[in-house]
Amino acid sequence: MKIKLLEVSLKKGEKLFLGNKFYVIKKGSVLLKKILENGKVISYENILKKDEIIGNFLALSERNFLILPEIEIEIEALEETLIEEIKISKNELNNNPIFKRLLNQLIKQYIIKFISHICDPVKVLLILLKINSDSNGVVEKKNVSYENLNMSRTQYYSILTLVKKENLLKEEKKRIILNLKKIDEKLNSDNFLEKCI
Repeated sequence: MKIKLLEVSLKKGEKLFLGNKFYVIKKGSVLLKKILENGKVISYENILKKDEIIGNFLALSERNFLILPEIEIEIEALEETLIEEIKISKNELNNNPIFKRLLNQLIKQYIIKFISHICDPVKVLLILLKINSDSNGVVEKKNVSYENLNMSRTQYYSILTLVKKENLLKEEKKRIILNLKKIDEKLNSDNFLEKCI
C-alpha cells in the first residue's frame, strides 16, 4: 500500500479501514463491509466504483434518537484502486437546507438497511416508523411500505397488527400516529441493541 498526500493506492486484495474519513474512488473498485464493534460483519456488502464516495455516513447525521452500535467501514480493493480523501463538514451540510434534507433521507435509508440485517422485523418496523415521523409522532402512510423493510406484505401487516395491539400506534386514513413514549420504552426495555447484535 502506497500512501500519498490525501491519496491511497491499493493493490487487488488489499484492505483498509476508513476510520472517520471519506474518500472518492478515483480508479478501480472496492468491496465495502460494515463491521460492528463486536466483530460481526454485516451480511450485505456493496461494490463501489470510480467516482463513488465511501465513508461512515451515519457519523454525519444529527439524528440522535436512536443509538446505533459503533461500526467500522472496511474496503477491499477488487483491482488496482486509487482513492482520494475528501473533507466533508457535518456543520456545512447541516447548515444547507437542501443538503440537510438529502442527507437525512440517505441516513434514513442507510439506517433501515443496517437495522434490517441485525434486528427482528418488529424492531425494524418501529424504527422505520419513528425515523419517518414528525416531532408529534405522525407518519404519512405513503412514506412507509413493506418493500422498504425487505419483508412480505403479509409479514408487514401482521407486525403492524401486533404493534397496534400493544398500543404502540394507531392508524387513521392516511396517517399513523405513534405513541413515542411507549415505543421508546419498548426499544429501551428490550435491550434493543443487545438483542439485535
